[in-house]
Amino acid sequence: MVNAAHNSNRKTTLLSLIISAAPLEPPGTLVSLLLIEISITFGVSIGVAGQIQTFSATFSTIMALLMSVLSIKLKHKKLLQYGLLAYTTSAILCAIAPNFLLMAIAYSFVGIASAIVNPMINTLIGELLPVDERSAAIGSVNSFRAFTYLVTAPIVGYIAKIYDWRMPFLFFLFPVSLISLIAATMGVPFEGNEISENRRFLKGFTDIISNRSAVACILGSVFAQAAWFGVLAFSASFFRQRFGVGVDQASLYLSAIAGCFMMGSYLSGRVIYLFGRKRVTIYGVLFFSVLSMVYMFVSSMWMALFTVLLISLFSALRFTSSISLTLEQDPSLRGTLMSLNTAALSFGRVIGAAVGGFSLVLFGWVGVGFFMSVLGFVAACLYAFIAIDPLANEN
Repeated sequence: MVNAAHNSNRKTTLLSLIISAAPLEPPGTLVSLLLIEISITFGVSIGVAGQIQTFSATFSTIMALLMSVLSIKLKHKKLLQYGLLAYTTSAILCAIAPNFLLMAIAYSFVGIASAIVNPMINTLIGELLPVDERSAAIGSVNSFRAFTYLVTAPIVGYIAKIYDWRMPFLFFLFPVSLISLIAATMGVPFEGNEISENRRFLKGFTDIISNRSAVACILGSVFAQAAWFGVLAFSASFFRQRFGVGVDQASLYLSAIAGCFMMGSYLSGRVIYLFGRKRVTIYGVLFFSVLSMVYMFVSSMWMALFTVLLISLFSALRFTSSISLTLEQDPSLRGTLMSLNTAALSFGRVIGAAVGGFSLVLFGWVGVGFFMSVLGFVAACLYAFIAIDPLANEN
């Protein structure tokens, strides 16, 4: 399938896939930054308001499992377009939601869209680009996602300050999603989903489930994403409540976190080349776990900020390397693998948001840091003792 992407078109294809990733981060950033305002509007606590992310992630998990079938039956570009259309729909519905229940339902479209867009971008990278360019391409996509996260925080803070928390959905998320849809439509070529008859859906699932390394990679994604999302989703509220900072200052901190993630994603291709996918994944999640234990225990705002910036850097390295590791577990079933991995990431967000919210209510911020660290250590064990890198000889 790589031959289908001619050398002259690779840059255009990669650029279009990168732009297609633009809506992946802004919704979560928006909700994290304005969680307090959303909770006040609908008369619920911060912990309860944060569960709209749990609701969205639950739908994302269900959709990602369905994508395991759809990625075999339908063309991957068409699925990518459907996902981007779901983002535009969610932006409009969130802006006009009259109560908390309808807000949660409207925001669930974000989860559905993410479950479609995220695996299709990675799958199309695997189909349209040669193997020696894939890790760098995934790193470029993740770096751009971090860039959108970086610019989203100040833009959302500015729009919300002038209007209210609803307008960033309409004035920012909607146009970003529309531009991404146009880029995917115009710049990504159609690819036939070439899977032989003896590797159809049920047998494909059997092959993946019987592959201990593939299962370990998917489960590792669940726990690693749960840990990272649990830290990230509550970071703005952590700084605002613990240290009394305002929305503007918290948005700057989120931008700094995004900047470190962007730097880590940008460097990930080179780091993976030097040390290998598995090693970078293991050490990335281990460093994350240790730092998460420190993050919400410290009493100094600047030490907490420095710690979460390091967390973001190592999370970016781990995120890119783990996707690259999972992508190569079975090249003939990349679409199914990436859909299952997205389901794992979505389920991880469910766990992260739920565990983070309940630990915040029961044990305070120290409890959030402790439980996120435990989740990270579980992921590290899965990657270290069960997962293998099929292309280890190339690193």
